[in-house]
Amino acid sequence: MTRRNIIRLAGVLVLVGIGLVLVLVFFQDDPEEGAGPLPSGEIPVSEEAQELTTLTRKGQDLTYHAVYEVAGAQPTGGSLEIQLWRKEGLVRQDQEIRAEGRVLRTSGFRLDNRTISCVREDDDPWRCQGVPETTGSATPPPDPLIAAVVGELANKQVTAKDDEVGGRDARCFTIKDTTQTSELCITDDGIPVRIATAQATMELTELEDDVDDDIFDPPADVAAPGGAP
Repeated sequence: MTRRNIIRLAGVLVLVGIGLVLVLVFFQDDPEEGAGPLPSGEIPVSEEAQELTTLTRKGQDLTYHAVYEVAGAQPTGGSLEIQLWRKEGLVRQDQEIRAEGRVLRTSGFRLDNRTISCVREDDDPWRCQGVPETTGSATPPPDPLIAAVVGELANKQVTAKDDEVGGRDARCFTIKDTTQTSELCITDDGIPVRIATAQATMELTELEDDVDDDIFDPPADVAAPGGAP
């Protein structure tokens, strides 16, 4: 697989679920764009939608490391793994894509009002670059894994049920609109354990509450936004 093809593959896989696992959604925190937390005056009226909104916000205050496996998106013989770290307002999300003997790794960081995107192809050095901040937003970004869905709840039908995912009790929400149906399963603490769309399913496989501070150190020097990585 050529370098061009693995980058194209990465774009296809990362976009699975219309932004559910898109790192760039994590960087967009303007509620008017559908990615940030719903303002208090725009919380959906249904009880299920309000419950989902509350749970997703609870998870932002936790400290944990979660590992997710994605099924249905990877090419034959390939794999896509996502990891998420949260601690005291800091967030890191990694993705590792393996296909045809090639490996593409990406890391996204939200660090005290600074956002960084890093990429590594095979054994090449990491390259990191700052991401321009969206001005005028007073609210923190939501969980990167569910930001797109939370920002659009007002326009969707939401139902809820109790379930078990990977041995963990969860509240599972089915979200429907005129074109698609998605499912989000979340623990009482606000940790997403399963995200499913027609294209793919992402499920939690590992969870721990011990997160070292140095996990939020970018793996390379960070170029300024718009500069050469």
